[in-house]
Amino acid sequence: MPDRSTCIVATAMVCVWAAACPGQPGVRELALAGGNLESEWRVSTDLARTCGKGGWAEPDVDDSVWRVLGVPGLSGDHGTTHGGPEGTRHGPVSLLPAEYVERPVLPMKPSGAGLRERFANPPADRRILKIVHSLPADPAQHETFFTTLLEQGFGGVVCHVAFDQYLQSDALWDSFVHGARLAHRLGMALWLYDEEGYPSGNAGGLVLKEHPEWQAKGLHIAETTTNGKTVDLPLPPGQVRLAVACPVEAGRIDAEDPTDLSRSIRDGALRWAPPAGEWHVFVFAENVLHEGTHAVSNAFRAQPYINIMDPRPVKRFIELTHEEYLRRLPELKDLFVATFTDEPSLMSLFLKEQQWAAVPWADDFAETFERAKGYDLLPWLPALVADAGSGGHRARCDFWDHVAQRVADSFFGQIQEWCHKVGLPSGGHLLWEESIASHCALYGDLYRCAERLDYPGIDCLTSSPPNVPWHIAKLLGSVAHLHGAPVVMSETSDFAQVYRPAGNTSPIEPVGVSDIVGTCNRLYVAGVNTTNSDYSWAGLDTAQMRRISEFVGRCGTMLTGGRPITDVAVLYPIESVWAHMTPATLGATRSPKVHRIDRVWQECQNVLFRGQRDFEVVPSHAIAGAGIEDGVLVAGPLRFRAVVLAATDTIPTEAWQRLSEFWDRGGIVLCAGDIPANSTQSLRDTRVGALSARMLGLADRDDPGEGPAIVSHGNAAGGVAAFVPEALLPAVPRLLDRLLARDFSAGDASGALRYAHWSIDGREVYYVINDSASAVRARCTFAADGEAELWDPATGTVTAAETSEADGGRSVSVSLEPYGATFVVFPRAVARARRETQGALEAVVSSTPLSQAVGAEVRFEAAGAEHVTRSITMAPAVMGGDRPGTVLIDATIQQGRTDSHCIASARLPAGTDLRGLDAVRVCTYVPEGQGACGAALLVLLHERGGAVYLAPAGRTLSEPGWQESLVWFEGFSLAGWAKDNNGRLDLDQIGAISVGWGGYSGKSNERVRFALAPVELVQFDWEG
Repeated sequence: MPDRSTCIVATAMVCVWAAACPGQPGVRELALAGGNLESEWRVSTDLARTCGKGGWAEPDVDDSVWRVLGVPGLSGDHGTTHGGPEGTRHGPVSLLPAEYVERPVLPMKPSGAGLRERFANPPADRRILKIVHSLPADPAQHETFFTTLLEQGFGGVVCHVAFDQYLQSDALWDSFVHGARLAHRLGMALWLYDEEGYPSGNAGGLVLKEHPEWQAKGLHIAETTTNGKTVDLPLPPGQVRLAVACPVEAGRIDAEDPTDLSRSIRDGALRWAPPAGEWHVFVFAENVLHEGTHAVSNAFRAQPYINIMDPRPVKRFIELTHEEYLRRLPELKDLFVATFTDEPSLMSLFLKEQQWAAVPWADDFAETFERAKGYDLLPWLPALVADAGSGGHRARCDFWDHVAQRVADSFFGQIQEWCHKVGLPSGGHLLWEESIASHCALYGDLYRCAERLDYPGIDCLTSSPPNVPWHIAKLLGSVAHLHGAPVVMSETSDFAQVYRPAGNTSPIEPVGVSDIVGTCNRLYVAGVNTTNSDYSWAGLDTAQMRRISEFVGRCGTMLTGGRPITDVAVLYPIESVWAHMTPATLGATRSPKVHRIDRVWQECQNVLFRGQRDFEVVPSHAIAGAGIEDGVLVAGPLRFRAVVLAATDTIPTEAWQRLSEFWDRGGIVLCAGDIPANSTQSLRDTRVGALSARMLGLADRDDPGEGPAIVSHGNAAGGVAAFVPEALLPAVPRLLDRLLARDFSAGDASGALRYAHWSIDGREVYYVINDSASAVRARCTFAADGEAELWDPATGTVTAAETSEADGGRSVSVSLEPYGATFVVFPRAVARARRETQGALEAVVSSTPLSQAVGAEVRFEAAGAEHVTRSITMAPAVMGGDRPGTVLIDATIQQGRTDSHCIASARLPAGTDLRGLDAVRVCTYVPEGQGACGAALLVLLHERGGAVYLAPAGRTLSEPGWQESLVWFEGFSLAGWAKDNNGRLDLDQIGAISVGWGGYSGKSNERVRFALAPVELVQFDWEG
């Protein structure tokens, strides 16, 4: 090995020739030329190979970035180089960047190193891994390529055979094999990307080229209603599987008494003269799913896509892809960390408006459904679209359950089983993880499918920290944590900041070090521990890239292994989505109830995240199979003392029974937004209703009455069950505070700091991040014991922390830069105390009219975009109710397909201070006839310094009638167009308040109206 104590060579004096040194394969010649080796380099010659004397000194750092070069010319007896004919040929010269001698940054192999050592110098697989879709085709360039990545701090790459002549070129296969083996020898961590672009499953189009009949399929749906008028219904393309008319009574179809209309089909239409009465007519036609789907609307390539419910194309995909990698690289499991599958889906969600809605289908779906569920699905197909009572409820739940099982088994299961046979973990991420409505449309059940990934992952397309989707990291992290999987991957990028489709002239947004660090902090605190980077890295130099990768590598190191610690589980409410799911011609569903479930479920997670109550997301089958120990629900390696059900009206009976037993033995069960009433097999299920009534102490199983009221009920074992209405969702963490001592608290900095707690290597590790753009200093309290250490992921240093007793734990002063992070490490944990409650918990919600609260009359005026005409007048009495002071905001969009807004805005008097209050109550009315309006109602708070914060009011202006919205201050976020020096809402600086709509393009001459009753301010507290 080279001796580092030789000389420093100036940049301008050396370069690397393209030709290999004769007689020394892989060694490049050194020639005198100008400036193509950056920075300073340490130089050494191999005396053993030149004069047969001396030898190599063992280095103190990884030698994988030494550049070995041959020197032209000959050496004399004493090793001096000259061009004469005598002497022996000179051996190679080795170069090492000077900075590596003083500060080693290369990834090391774990090799049993302790946590402190791995933290100081993160292993390759914890550092950022760069997604590389184009390894150099020339193997001679691989060493330089990988060496450059190592210099930049990357731990490895996500790679694949070249897209050019995908899977077909032996020369490109040979190049990939060479590159993979070389990268492995250099100590790099590798993930194996499994497709030519995305979505995975096509094998670059080869699967469907062989078998076009394996393309994604769906049942396209034509429907109409009639009250005696002749029906003339155009048919969807494809093979008609069912054409029926169902009688309608009180808005519900009778799917058990349909009229067969197959003989009424002719010339591409269904023509039928109905008997008296109301009828709902359906036609279901089997056809391919392509137009308007992700197969067309993705940034890679528009092409047909396979049916991932069909095992045949997936099996062929594995043969063409995975098997070929194994044939070319028999040592596959030793070279790669995992496989990477990218965004497969059912293609049954339309991204562009279509003429017909659709549900996913497969050639043998009806047959496998009947074997699995015991009845014929075809007569019940109308229940997938319309309310068909309890039998239809069962059919709808069974349909989506069967879809989920087929996708999990056919696609993810087959790949996982193949990977297990060769000893390689399966990994990757799914599509549109953000919305549980899309989970159903694209997979049936995303959680169940993700459970068939050994290393589940997410796709994060932004590096604006406030917009980073931490909740999908929490979801996929929970999948991994439930099953003890060691890796949760994020394909993280600055896509939203740098990608501009054709015609979009908006400027590129620069992404700096703090943006990337803040992004990764948000993802890692929620469950991710591996970053596969798709960043552009624009504007960042080598030192900055290395600094980022080291930071991320240290965070990943501290969050790998061990066990996450949290007291709270949040149910994944997919069964409630199934119960209300209806297909749509655009988007995941047309069901307002599903959209509400999505909204309430996400907001419930948001309030826990903001309230510094960590949690895991768990499915009903994990709850049904959980154990119960001393008031603790044990699901796999996870232990919970409280379970939160958000917008859950439908739950498998077995899961609700287990939660009832949990409550009986001292557990906490909180229902937010809804109380379970249905099983997956029956509406208004008697057993489910009885359990709900018993746990909540209700006289019957109906939901509590109107108005914001928290209903709670305890038992002798200390169990508590409570119902929290949707309007009071932010009370959920406050309710938990009444019942369970905190694991972590940050006092006045609670709005900026987030945390995760892991027990690892005999230590209690708290990962604390500053989730804001302002520096934070806070005295934090931890449920831990012993003297603490601060582990700094920015530097790799470990220092003792001043620690003191506090609230049955220990407190430590934490000081963090904007988007900074630290690890606070203790030797021991302490039990989080279960707090006793005396009787039922009663909430007190008091409201004060805005004018009274600020001590002056508040008058609203209309404002809006230039191309929106608007007026504000006193609302007519016909708008219902006795609401004096109600105003009507009437707007007309003059220019459609343009960003539009219209608000009612009121200035507040100087000195207005809203601290000590909790929320704004707005009551709004929407007239009939705006059903096509997609504008959402917003509440805006304007700081006197110019910053604007906004929050959704939880309704769209397509829903007619009155609706009350309680908009909590903690839910406001900085508007995308606004800037604020301190990045937080200052309630003592509010100069104006607005209610209205924005970010809506609409149509030319579209009229949008809403009425606004006098605004009120709300204070929340507990009685007693």
